Amino acid sequence: QAEQYHHPNGYEPEHWFNIIPICIKCHNKLRLVGW
Repeated sequence: QAEQYHHPNGYEPEHWFNIIPICIKCHNKLRLVGW
């Protein structure tokens, strides 16, 4: 179940719709590895 959206290219407006639905645990793991 996706609970958050990951922005792999950053949070600038041009990237707002380039997102990946992801669960919170997975999102935290990705942040730890810098993605």
